[in-house]
Amino acid sequence: MLKQKVKDGFAPAENLFLQVFNAYVIAAFMDWSGMTSIQSPPTKVSVAPDANSSQHEKILYLEDVIGSFVDSFCLTLPNVKKAIEKQSEQQQQTCAADNNGNVSTFSSSIKPGSIVFLLKGNKESGFSFEGLATCISSTTGGINVRVAKVLKENATLPSSCQPLQEGQAITWPENLIALYRTPAVQEKPSNSNNSKDQDNSQNHIKDDHLKNYGLWVIQMGMMLLQMNDTEKEGDGERAVINSKVLLLMFRSTVRSKKYAFEMLRLISKVKCQLTEKMAQRTIHGRFVNWKGGEGNNVANDLEEEHFVQFDKKLLKGMGAQKTLKAVERATKAACGLKKIVENFDEKTGVHPPSTTHSYQHAEKDQREMISIVCGLKPFLEVPGRSHPSFPHLPRSPFDCVDIRILEQWLKASKQKLSKNPDGPWG
Repeated sequence: MLKQKVKDGFAPAENLFLQVFNAYVIAAFMDWSGMTSIQSPPTKVSVAPDANSSQHEKILYLEDVIGSFVDSFCLTLPNVKKAIEKQSEQQQQTCAADNNGNVSTFSSSIKPGSIVFLLKGNKESGFSFEGLATCISSTTGGINVRVAKVLKENATLPSSCQPLQEGQAITWPENLIALYRTPAVQEKPSNSNNSKDQDNSQNHIKDDHLKNYGLWVIQMGMMLLQMNDTEKEGDGERAVINSKVLLLMFRSTVRSKKYAFEMLRLISKVKCQLTEKMAQRTIHGRFVNWKGGEGNNVANDLEEEHFVQFDKKLLKGMGAQKTLKAVERATKAACGLKKIVENFDEKTGVHPPSTTHSYQHAEKDQREMISIVCGLKPFLEVPGRSHPSFPHLPRSPFDCVDIRILEQWLKASKQKLSKNPDGPWG
C-alpha cells in the first residue's frame, strides 16, 4: 500500500516507480523501432536473429541494434564540451562586467587608503574573492593591506594555510589585488545583451521538456535497477562505480550535496586513504549471503536490522527479568538461537516465512499504463512541450552540474579529507 511519504513505505513506492519506468522504456522502444502497437513488428530496425542463428550473430545484434537504443535513451551522457564552452562564456561575461563595474585589475592608481579586493586563482581557472581590505603601502613583495572583511568561508593567506582574519595586517601579491570602483550607472541595457537573452529564451522554448522528463524517468530507473542488481550480486567494484555516478547526481540538486560529499568520502577512502586490505573489506563487506548461490546477497545493514528485530523479540520475551547481565547474555546468544529456531522448524516441517515482498499480478494495470504513456507520445520531438510539474528539465540530470563549481568543490573537499578523513563535515 502506497504511503504519502516514500520513507514510510519504500517497497510499494519502488514497485510503482519501476512499473512507470517499464512503461516509459516500452514507449521509447516503440517510437525508436517504429512500432505502432505492442503486437506490431518493428519497421525501423532489422529483424532479430532466430533461434537457429549462431551465438556470434546474436551478440552482434544485441551490441549494434539494442546497444544503439540503450545509448540513445537509457545512458544519456552530458555534453561536457558544450557545458564547458557555455560556462567559459558566462565567466568571460562576468569578468567583463566586473571590469566595467566594481573591480579592475591592479594599476599604479592604488594608493594608501584605497579599498581593494584580495583575490586567489588565475585567468585560466578564474579568480575567487577572498576578502576586502584597505591598502597601507606597497613593497617589493606585494601590497601591504589591512583586512576589513572576509568574503569567503575558510579563506586563507596566499602563502600558508593560516586563516584570513578581519583587522589582520598582511602582505598580498600585487598581481592578485583588484581595485574597488564605484559601479557605473547604466541608463539602458545594451542591445547585444538583449539579443543574447532573446536567443537563450528562444533556445529554451525550442527544447522538448516533456521528452526530457521521459529520459529522466528512464535514467533514474536504470540507476535504481543497477543498484538493486549490484546488491543482489554482491559486486563491490560496481558499487564504487555507482558511487561515482551518484556523486554527480547528488551534485545536480540543491538538497543532496551532503550526500555527494559522502560519496566522495567513500571513494577517497577506498582509492587513497585505506590500506589495500581494509579497502577490500570496505568494498565487499557491504553485502552478506546467508543462503549461498548467485544473486542471493543482501545489504549488510539490512541484515543487521533483521538481527535487531530478533533481539527485540528476545528482550520482549524476558518480561520483567531484564537485568544488564541477562540482556547482555541474551543478545550475545541471538545468532545461535536464531539458527536453533530455523533448524527446529526445518526438522518439524514448519514452512519458513517468505523473505521477499510479494505483489499482486497487475498485467492489466501495466498494459493500461503503457497505453496512456504511448498516447502522450513523449519521445516524439515536439519543440516547446513541457511537463506541468517539471516545466524546465534538461536532457540529463548531469546537465545540471556546473563543471567549474564542481572542480572547485572537489579541490576544497579533497583538502578537508586529507586533513581529517573522519571529520564531521557537512
